[in-house]
Amino acid sequence: MRSSIKALVLIATGVAVGAVGTALFLRPSIPDRWFTLVQKAPELGAPAGSSVLVDDPVPVSCSDAVIVGSDIVPLSVKSVAGTAKFLSPVSAPIGRCALGYIVKIVTAPLDLSEVPEKYKKERTISVKGGPITVLPIEQATYDVEFIFRFLDRDGFELLSITSREHSVQSGRTSEIQAQTEPTIDGRVASSVTSIAVHVYVKKCVTATDE
Repeated sequence: MRSSIKALVLIATGVAVGAVGTALFLRPSIPDRWFTLVQKAPELGAPAGSSVLVDDPVPVSCSDAVIVGSDIVPLSVKSVAGTAKFLSPVSAPIGRCALGYIVKIVTAPLDLSEVPEKYKKERTISVKGGPITVLPIEQATYDVEFIFRFLDRDGFELLSITSREHSVQSGRTSEIQAQTEPTIDGRVASSVTSIAVHVYVKKCVTATDE
């Protein structure tokens, strides 16, 4: 009887180990190398309904809040470069990974000749805590998102993901290092041969209604 029980335990253990081994064997191999970010046709990476500024050195897309709802000119981007790699955080679900990225973005100075006079002088604005004095601006701050497009060896898009918001100022070089949520399917990551980046300007923080 004891021998039978022992045999059953060994069989069950063997099945469990075999199942784990099979799962590990079938798990997609997530590349751990760095990808140099590339740029493709801007309209392919732009969110639906956004406007693409094709005359800038680096075409970017802007929300209606930037194009229509702001009285400060849109952010002009001179260059975008960077690298990215797939990450497997301990907290990530099995088979899922995140994208870690380092993006260097160079922006053109704000053209003050196109800025309304109210921003060129000291003014008082109302906030929840009461009125505050705002000094004349020299540059403007914008909220931007990076849209990453994962491409296979033939240039087809497998998936696109959007980063969280980052603050970028005009007339400055910013280097941003962050990572996305671990929502990328490892099967997609294993087929990626290049990653394209697109800049989406979501809001001009400096612009006010007053």
